[in-house]
Amino acid sequence: MNKVMAILNSKYFLSSVIGLSILVIIVGVLLVKHANEQAVVYAEQQKEIAKQQINSEDDVLKKFELMAAQAAAELKAAQSTESGPPAKIDFTPESSKEKVSSMKNKNPETGSEDWCEVMMVKPDTEWTKEEQGVFARSCL
Repeated sequence: MNKVMAILNSKYFLSSVIGLSILVIIVGVLLVKHANEQAVVYAEQQKEIAKQQINSEDDVLKKFELMAAQAAAELKAAQSTESGPPAKIDFTPESSKEKVSSMKNKNPETGSEDWCEVMMVKPDTEWTKEEQGVFARSCL
């Protein structure tokens, strides 16, 4: 026990503890400085990524604007008095048309899957109010 107390009271031990403390402080300061430098680099990288995203968004926006301009030109051409009224667009899926034609004019049960296919092919101007309600409940 006396030896331990002698070591703790010695100048060599005290100098070692002070030296280690200074070393720990220096390492801590260097780590903080390095962390700050890394934060600056990371912030610059994030700015560059954000610029690239903005540029890609601008490219997409330009493509959409070009598509809109083309669609407007086609619509204007279709609506010109020289070409007459615009043609009606048929949105009926081909698979529905094929399925209905394969039924050979059979009348499926109202509300069934086959009935929904027949209604998809039937022009909407020929639907009754009741058919519209059943279609909304059973097919959508």
